Amino acid sequence: MKEAIFRIIDKLDLRMISLTAWLISGTGVFLPNKYIELMGLMSIKVKYQWVISSIFLVLSAYYIIVILHFVYYKIKIIYLEKINRKVILNKLRTLSTDEQRILLQFYNKNEKIFGLEARLDIQNATVNVLSSKRIISRGSQIGGLYRGFSYFLQPMVQVELNKMLTNGEIKVYDQKFEWKVESD
Repeated sequence: MKEAIFRIIDKLDLRMISLTAWLISGTGVFLPNKYIELMGLMSIKVKYQWVISSIFLVLSAYYIIVILHFVYYKIKIIYLEKINRKVILNKLRTLSTDEQRILLQFYNKNEKIFGLEARLDIQNATVNVLSSKRIISRGSQIGGLYRGFSYFLQPMVQVELNKMLTNGEIKVYDQKFEWKVESD
């Protein structure tokens, strides 16, 4: 018998049960007495009103906290993305010529956009500087001294570089490039 009860409880979704209990207790609290009498539940309401009200209050507080938690994290994510975008733009505008050359290795000449991955020399100091600025990151721990290691652009950096490319701030020619940046 215990096993059957445990199987039933395992299959039930706790969120659905709590939502159902909240709706039923809310109905019991706010439904006018004439409708409760019509359903024949007045004796239950009178006897267990404190339980129904307590369930409604506790579950209401729980759902308010869940909603506030969700809204807080959505606002936090939007705010952090806005701050990160400004930081990334500032970093991209203050790059040295060597750092710009390294980033241009991510440029895909066929598609005329900045790609995600490139093979770079791990012993190059400029690569390590870009990595410490969190503009690029090493994609794998396996590589060779002759072929280099796989590095990737951070997604927000890739988006900003492609925007700069379409806005004309970065122009790439066959053997050279122009990096025009205006400070905000």
